Amino acid sequence: MADVISAATGAGGLGTRPARWVFVFVWSCGVWFGVFTDLTPLDPLNASAYLAGLAGGLLLTTPGAAPLTRRRVTALVVLALYVAVIALHRSPVVANVPALTFATYLVAFVIPRGNIVAGAVGGSLVIGYALGWGLTADPSGAGLVFLLGVPVGSVAAGIVWRLALRWIVRRERAHRDAGALAADRAAAADEAIDASRREFADIRAEVGPLLARIGAGESIDETMRTQLAVVEAAIRDRIRAPHLQHPLLVEELARLRARGVAVVVLGEPPAGDPVIPAAVALRIVELISPTTEGRITVRSLPAGRAAAMSVVVQTGNTSEQVHLAPDGRVLSRS
Repeated sequence: MADVISAATGAGGLGTRPARWVFVFVWSCGVWFGVFTDLTPLDPLNASAYLAGLAGGLLLTTPGAAPLTRRRVTALVVLALYVAVIALHRSPVVANVPALTFATYLVAFVIPRGNIVAGAVGGSLVIGYALGWGLTADPSGAGLVFLLGVPVGSVAAGIVWRLALRWIVRRERAHRDAGALAADRAAAADEAIDASRREFADIRAEVGPLLARIGAGESIDETMRTQLAVVEAAIRDRIRAPHLQHPLLVEELARLRARGVAVVVLGEPPAGDPVIPAAVALRIVELISPTTEGRITVRSLPAGRAAAMSVVVQTGNTSEQVHLAPDGRVLSRS
C-alpha cells in the first residue's frame, strides 16, 4: 500500500515497463488473431492500422509518473481513432472487432493515466464513430451489443480505475498523516518524559544530601531549618518559573534566602529561549545583591510589553521597582 503513491505506480501504473510489455503483448495477440484468421489481411492499409495501434500503446505507456503531455495525448487519440476507422471499414459484419477493442483501450486508459478530458473526448469519438458505423451497416442494430459491449466496458473500467486509485491514494495519505501525527505526539510525550526525568534527577541531587543528613539523625536546628527553607524555595522556583533558572540568578537567590531575605520568583515564560539571557540575569543580580533584609520580587512580564522583567526590592518602609528590557537595560525606576 505504501507504494500506491510512489513514483513507480504514479499515473495509474501505466508509465512503467511492465505496463508497456502488457500492451505490446495485447497488441501482438490482436495482430496474430487478425492476420492468421484472415479477419484483417495484412495489406498496406491494415498494416498501417496495426502500426498505429502499436505506436498508440507505446505513447500510452510513456515512462513516468505524470499524465501524458498535450501533444502526446492528442497524437494518441488520433491514432486510436485511425485504428477504429480502418478496423470498422474492413470488418465484414457488425460484431466484435478486436482492433476496435484495442483502439478503445488506448483512449480509455488515458483516464487512469491522468488525462481525464482527453480520455473522455477520445472515448466519445471512438465509440460514437463505431455507433454511427454500426447503425449504417446494420440498421436493425442487432449487432451493436457485440460491437460496443467491450469498448463501452473499457471506458467504464478506465473511469472506475481512476476513481479507485484516487480513493486509495487519499486513504493512504490520510493514514500517513495520522501516522505522522501519532509519531509526533509520541515523540513529544517521550521528550516530556525525558525532561521530567532530568528535572527530577536535578531536584534529587539538590534535595538528596540534605535528606540524607536528616535521615542519618542530624538534629533539625535553626541552621538546618534555613537550609530546608532555601532548598524548598529553590524547588518551588524551578516549578513556578523554569525560565528564570539561570545559574547566576539561582545562586544569588539562594544566598539571599540564606541571609533571611524573602524572595518571590514568578511569571509566565516568554516565547523563545527557555532560560533568560545571561545579561538579564547579571543585571538582576546587580540589583538585588546589596539587599540584606526585606522582600524581593522577581517577575517576568507578558510578551508584547517594552519591559521583559520587573524587580521589586522592599526594605523597611521603602520600595523600589525596576523594569528591565529584554537585553538587560534598565528602562525605568520607581
